[in-house]
Amino acid sequence: MANTGNVKKVAIRWAIISLTCCFMFLIGLIFFKGDGPMRSYKAVMQENMLSMQGMRILYLTDDNDYVTLFAESSFANINNNFVDMKNVKIQYTGKDIKIEAVADNGKYELERFVNVYGNVRGDINNMRFDAGKDGTLVYDYKEGKGEVRKGISFFQGENSIKANMVNFDIKDNFILFNGNVSVNYYIDTKQVKP
Repeated sequence: MANTGNVKKVAIRWAIISLTCCFMFLIGLIFFKGDGPMRSYKAVMQENMLSMQGMRILYLTDDNDYVTLFAESSFANINNNFVDMKNVKIQYTGKDIKIEAVADNGKYELERFVNVYGNVRGDINNMRFDAGKDGTLVYDYKEGKGEVRKGISFFQGENSIKANMVNFDIKDNFILFNGNVSVNYYIDTKQVKP
């Protein structure tokens, strides 16, 4: 009878171990499979180096505001906190503002700055902007402030503003144009009554 009790204990232990292993395997599959198309990246890791095809980073600034950073491909040296990116897309969504920008290249400092350059262009609410092939956009996640350098043009319908540099503050909701600022404002004279 004593052997039967030991056999039952061993069988129960093996059953628990087997179920635990199956559970861990399923959790691992779910974790690594992700949400299908949402996690369509591929990573290659060598000693202290990481290369990814398809990257997405979501950064919450508070309950209502968040920044999503996408890159078609990226490369990181794990010893520093920078990620170099190709074909970059940035989306900022806040309470009263939505910004989308794309660029050929970028650099991301983990949880602090993003710097994109090369054909920087995008939309802010109902305005379109273009910084051209030499333009750069730098954004500080923690401060909610950014700067576009080397020239930028904003367009809203037939109206436009051009400047050498633009400073913006997402938290305080302002845009400041600097250097050779020109404004073209279209007035429909047919609708203006004397």
